[in-house]
Amino acid sequence: MEKIEVLLKKDLASNFDTRKMLNRSSLAIDQSIIDNLENGLFTCEAIDTLAGKFPIFKYRTCITIHGSWPEISRTRIGGYKNVHQNLNGSVEVYYSAIDVEKIHKVAQTLRAVGSNFHYQESSTERGFYWMLPITNREELLQAQTKMQPIAEKLTALKLYGYVSLYTAKDFFRQFLVLAVIPLALPENLVSHLESELTGFNSDEISTKVNEYKEAQRQKEAQRKAENEQYAKEQKEKAQKIIERANELRPTISHLIECNDINAGTLVKIFYEQSSDKIRFVYYRKTGAGAFGRVKWSKAFSDTFISDFDALKWQEQKQKMQSEFNLKEFRIALANGRKINRAA
Repeated sequence: MEKIEVLLKKDLASNFDTRKMLNRSSLAIDQSIIDNLENGLFTCEAIDTLAGKFPIFKYRTCITIHGSWPEISRTRIGGYKNVHQNLNGSVEVYYSAIDVEKIHKVAQTLRAVGSNFHYQESSTERGFYWMLPITNREELLQAQTKMQPIAEKLTALKLYGYVSLYTAKDFFRQFLVLAVIPLALPENLVSHLESELTGFNSDEISTKVNEYKEAQRQKEAQRKAENEQYAKEQKEKAQKIIERANELRPTISHLIECNDINAGTLVKIFYEQSSDKIRFVYYRKTGAGAFGRVKWSKAFSDTFISDFDALKWQEQKQKMQSEFNLKEFRIALANGRKINRAA
């Protein structure tokens, strides 16, 4: 989606640092911090703890932690490349790798209560968005009247990130978009952010989330029951197919197995899915095709028919000899002579 015009943008924490070329610390980073980072469990609380011992610099796109790091084995958290080790040994952690679980918890709450805001993430940004379609100036003013007070209220959040109100467009429509972009989310602000984005207090949210979970549980139970019933029916159906095939198999058991389309008229028992029936299928070569291919025809019958000329033969697309799958076929007519020998 392409931004057209920014109507409001408020940094909720604007004290960004300038870039540092040298590693400002030689102290070793504790292994537990490394493990949490590589496992996607890095939080702003961990950053605050580290800041008491290690130099940490906050930029608009990432934080940089200076110290003696080993080589970091995990560079992607949540599917995006968001951890980078600099040549000076310091480590850049992009905000998409910070407070992942807390951000996703808020996203789940929004979905559960049916909030106007929805969660989106990409390789460059994550956030909560409310979008209203607009087709003219009047609709823009109406949407702005709805969103502007909420945007102003959200700017009061003691949150590290920013709030934006802007117009944007995709291939088909234009929108007014209210975006809340949390770069980090302290644990004590999770409930507050949920309330601001949903319009419900914590008790109301808890009730609605529980109702949503119960509805999801019932849907899953129903889906599981339906899947089990379907599996049972398919198993019974497969058994009936086998039984029906076994009933018909003696009809052609006297014929010799053959996997050569050149040998004559071939026949086998097969399951026709379109009609849900066990039938006989017949192949026969009708001549030489182009570029070494084979001209051939196919016919069907519900019972075995030895008068092959009475069948309704249909010409098929030419194939190379190697393209025929003739497993379990038997030869019923060779060079004009019926075959009547036991396999």
